[in-house]
Amino acid sequence: MMDCGIYGVVKDCFKENNLKVVFDEVDCPTGSASILVDSNSQNEIIIFEGANGNKEPSYKRNKELLKGFDIIVLQNEIPQEINDWIINTFHKTHTIIYNPAPSRKVDVDVVSKVSYLTPNEVEICDITGLNESQSIDYLIEKGVQNLIITVGKDGVKYINKENKFSDLKILIKTLKLLQLIVNLMLILMLLMLMDRLKQLQLYLRLTLPPNCLMMNYCLVEK
Repeated sequence: MMDCGIYGVVKDCFKENNLKVVFDEVDCPTGSASILVDSNSQNEIIIFEGANGNKEPSYKRNKELLKGFDIIVLQNEIPQEINDWIINTFHKTHTIIYNPAPSRKVDVDVVSKVSYLTPNEVEICDITGLNESQSIDYLIEKGVQNLIITVGKDGVKYINKENKFSDLKILIKTLKLLQLIVNLMLILMLLMLMDRLKQLQLYLRLTLPPNCLMMNYCLVEK
């Protein structure tokens, strides 16, 4: 296969940045995805699978290579057969992050084994066939360790078994509010200090002998 187009650019970029990448070349065009984002931060994805859709089981040859990593990131722009095999093979020994986009039918029993599942608010419902709230409960009960739901302009929601629900947008607002309170307290302390200094200045003017002049809170004899 010739190093041309996107494929050649990607290979050169990885090589220039000393990234170790295993390329499994197949005789078909390079895949691509066009992502359209609207003014409300909602997106639509148009996929041409190309080489990414190749279903040859050559990925199993890389089992030993995958053992050497701590984290495996998966998404739906490769065949689900590959995702399922990796999840089933490595979920007990590796941290697996799975982004189920673009949306398609998946095996919930397999998906529930991942360390981090990162759907958007539509994809999570597509996975379970339930509404968002029911899907959250269902996936956590099935065994998903950490659930991160992207919600467009509203940020993300983070859920796990220990902290059943945490809206990160609310958390960020809370932290900003705390920062505002701290800033107000500092301003108040500064005002109190300035008031004390004014009182001190007045006291010194009243108590110092007339042959002394106070400048910038320093006493200088005339």
